[in-house]
Amino acid sequence: GGGTPPPPPANTPPTVSAIGHNATDAQPGTAGLQVTEGSTVTYTGSASDLDAGQTITWSWYYTVDGGTRVPYGSGTGAVQPATFTYGAGTAGKTYQWILSVTDGQATTESTLDVQVVAASTTPPPPTGPADFQTRCSAPGVIRCVGFDSSADIAGRVGDRTGILPGNA
Repeated sequence: GGGTPPPPPANTPPTVSAIGHNATDAQPGTAGLQVTEGSTVTYTGSASDLDAGQTITWSWYYTVDGGTRVPYGSGTGAVQPATFTYGAGTAGKTYQWILSVTDGQATTESTLDVQVVAASTTPPPPTGPADFQTRCSAPGVIRCVGFDSSADIAGRVGDRTGILPGNA
């Protein structure tokens, strides 16, 4: 008797990890991940498949503001990291990173949205103790107050806080 061959085993789709990254969130109070323009970020992920004998093929893609997918590297086996620099002109854009994995029959994807924000343009605070000493010994200074960090005087530079004119 010939009989019919058994059906092939059911395919198990590959599993994909969440996309990891080494970025510092530029706005921790805002949902999602924000990175500053000019920063370089490495994205990582992993994939596996329970089916024996299948080769996993992975691909990195990204989109900008919901546009078309841009391929950014692919391979088989262990997922390799993707390193990307957000260059000039990327501020204000939203990138979506996609890690797509297929076993030849099914595809599984993981995504991560990244908003690019402008780098801070705050000028560096004055440096050196001499500047502080010079201002403290200026005529008319009654009391001099030191600050531990520039954060203590953020937004107050130049408003003469703590300096009282001698003829007040």
